Amino acid sequence: MADAEDPGSTAGGRPRRPLWWWFIIHGAIIAAWGAFALISPIADAPGWIFDGVGYAITILIGGVQLAIQGWSGRRLGPGWLGLVLAGLVGMLFGVACFVAAGFGDADGLFWVVIVFLLVDGAVVVAGTVRDPVYRFWGILMGGIIEFAAVVLLVVYFVFPGDFNVIDPVFGSIGLLYGIAVIVGALQVRDTALRQGVAGP
Repeated sequence: MADAEDPGSTAGGRPRRPLWWWFIIHGAIIAAWGAFALISPIADAPGWIFDGVGYAITILIGGVQLAIQGWSGRRLGPGWLGLVLAGLVGMLFGVACFVAAGFGDADGLFWVVIVFLLVDGAVVVAGTVRDPVYRFWGILMGGIIEFAAVVLLVVYFVFPGDFNVIDPVFGSIGLLYGIAVIVGALQVRDTALRQGVAGP
């Protein structure tokens, strides 16, 4: 399982801020958007665009958080670069989602989201797979992101243009992604506590 150490460790090796703490924040950000998309009262394409604006805000915030997290953990291992790049991708596509939503183009927004998921998932996995500290996180996060892209594509072609189906499916995946990352972080925390690596 992922290492719980943080680059802010003291000389004795005891971390000032455990690694899992960052991932709880990341999971909470995405889970909050997923819940928002599920309870959003606006239907069909306007609802998808409305939730798309929320998603743009979410991946902008999540991108900044992930980039800061990766940069602050750069002494832990080479996987930090994968997190920083994934964060930058999130910020870039957050802006692209805003643009597509601003044009009121539901289908265009859909394809921006799909490209983002495919690129971001690949960046996370490829950027962390060789790093024992971040590999767990890369596989967990990148795997779910790529899975989300596949599910959305299947739903889009099975229910063409029916955003009353596509929108809640995406919201559900976002909520599950956030919960999975939080659960993973808590498991890492428990492992760290048992090993005496990091405090709660």
